Amino acid sequence: MYILLPDGTIDDFELDELKEFIPILDRNHATIYEKLEKIPAPEHNVYWSRLSYISGLGFTMAQQYISTTISSSDIDYKVAFELPPFDKSGISKISIINAGANYWKHYCDYSNEPLHKGTKAILDSIDFDISSYGIFVLLYKVAVVEINPFNKLCEILEEWRNNMVAKSGSRGGV
Repeated sequence: MYILLPDGTIDDFELDELKEFIPILDRNHATIYEKLEKIPAPEHNVYWSRLSYISGLGFTMAQQYISTTISSSDIDYKVAFELPPFDKSGISKISIINAGANYWKHYCDYSNEPLHKGTKAILDSIDFDISSYGIFVLLYKVAVVEINPFNKLCEILEEWRNNMVAKSGSRGGV
């Protein structure tokens, strides 16, 4: 939930709370990535799994922020998921983050069933084969950085929130 202050600034305590945890994810990401470069296969597989876990956690935290921000605004969900920023294929990065979180939260369900059609449609539209690449690769694809990708995820969320505010014109979720 954010508040648009009279001077035009935005007070977004939920994004501020998210930003408190992001350095922890980025620090763990860097530590694991460093270990990956030193340890040969197959022993390094445990670190790929940890990297996937941290990436999925970051996507899910971002999804929670997206959901609460939309629900506290006067913007329709469909419209909110079509707002910039966009990836190079023209898909809203927010839609990709949402699909990544949904995939990660339910990937165990997909052993016997296909991906949810909405999740699959988004991942297909960006030419991402989740069965061939881990969720951490999707993080790099969205953030377009390998160093501090979760900080970049917050920047994407903030840019999207600013676009929501501009489209809404309301004072926020108060």
